Amino acid sequence: MLLEGSRTTAIRLLDVWDDKEYVYLKIQDLQNGKINDLSWSLDYEGEYWLWSLTSYNYMMEVEKMSGVPC
Repeated sequence: MLLEGSRTTAIRLLDVWDDKEYVYLKIQDLQNGKINDLSWSLDYEGEYWLWSLTSYNYMMEVEKMSGVPC
């Protein structure tokens, strides 16, 4: 799953690589089949993430432990 801002999308992770100071992810949106590349600076030191990834199973375990619906 991809969390981007307040939007959550089911994705397939196709590839991961780095180039100089960036990490790249190639993902496929499972709902519409569209393939995108995401990038993020490895030097970023801010307080928020533009996007994050998690598995559905992990997210459900966190929900069980916290008691707060995801």
